[in-house]
Parts: sequence; C-alpha cells; structure tokens
Amino acid sequence: MMYRPTAWKETLSELFVRVMTSGEVTACDRTQLKILLLDNDLPEEARLSIDRILQGIRRGRIELAG
Repeated sequence: MMYRPTAWKETLSELFVRVMTSGEVTACDRTQLKILLLDNDLPEEARLSIDRILQGIRRGRIELAG
C-alpha cells in the first residue's frame, strides 16, 4: 500500500487513536506500523507516536490481537 507524502499523518493519527482507545493492535494495524516504520523520511513526531504504541505493548497496556 503506497501512501502520499502527507498521508502518514492521517494514517498514523487514526491508527494511534484506534489503538489507544481499544487497547489492542490488530494484524492490520501491525502491517500499517511496519509500512510507516520503513519510511526513512518519517518525521520525528510520527516516530514518537509509534514509540508510544510500542511502549504500551511492552508495558502490557496494549495487547496484540490475532
């Protein structure tokens, strides 16, 4: 799935809200996170949002759904 240069904002903000609200990361969410992380031009604010999701998983606040 290819994203427009500024589409990461919409994608990541929707993903972040959904994950933080539901407390789980689905397989589709994981795929989107992988795609975003592979973008070398991703701004620092986006990387920080992704780090918050990963930190929630490590601390057990967010679960990995099948």
